[in-house]
Amino acid sequence: MLLITVTLFVTFSVSLNGFIGANNILALLRNVAVLGILGLGMLIVVLGRGIDLSMVAIMAISVAWTIQLVGEGTPLGLALAMGYGFALAMSCISGILVA
Repeated sequence: MLLITVTLFVTFSVSLNGFIGANNILALLRNVAVLGILGLGMLIVVLGRGIDLSMVAIMAISVAWTIQLVGEGTPLGLALAMGYGFALAMSCISGILVA
């Protein structure tokens, strides 16, 4: 897996202008950070023997809704609070149903 990652990184660095730039590397790390945090959450769930895949759907819906709200002109802080509130409420409901 590491070999594939290194090969793709080298290939894209050679073939795409600006791929190795600081802004692009920072954007890649920001995008992967969300998946890493979600992966850690899933690890905790699986280790606790409470396999619950609805967490992925809740995260995706709350992020998509937050982006839609910002696109429609809702202030960023309010859109983030609404998305977080939605994710929190749905996670609580899912947790109660699973438990």
